[in-house]
Amino acid sequence: MKNLILMMLFSKIIILTPAPITLSDKWVEVVPKEPLRAITSGAGIFIDVTSIVGVELENDSLRNTIPPGSIIAKLIDKQGRELKMTNGDAYSTSKDTTELILLSETTMPIKNDFIKLIIKSKKNIESIKITWKNCKL
Repeated sequence: MKNLILMMLFSKIIILTPAPITLSDKWVEVVPKEPLRAITSGAGIFIDVTSIVGVELENDSLRNTIPPGSIIAKLIDKQGRELKMTNGDAYSTSKDTTELILLSETTMPIKNDFIKLIIKSKKNIESIKITWKNCKL
C-alpha cells in the first residue's frame, strides 16, 4: 500500500533525450536537468524504438533487431558509483510506441540520486529517445 501511495504521489516520467539520438559503440553521455531517483525497484530506463520496429511486433522481431545485451547503460550517482543496466527481453508497447526496458543487473537502489547516464550499443541504433520512468508499471 505504501508503494502505491508513493507511486501516485511521486511517480515521474523524465524525458532524457527530447530529440532523437543515435546509439553506437561509443558512449553517449546524458545529464538530466535534475537527479534521477528511484522510489520503487521498478524504476528504469526506457528506450523508444518505435521508429525502428514499429508498434505491432512480436518478441522475436524485437530480439532479432536489437538482441538482448546489445545496449549497455550506466547510471552514475554523486559519489561516482555506477549501476549497470542492459536490455533483455523486457519491452513495453502501447497503441503508438514500442519501448525497450533496460534492467539493472542488481537491485535498483531506492532513493539514490543518479546525476548522469552513459549509454552505448553494440550496433548503431538511430532515432531513439530515452526516458526515465520512476514507477513500477
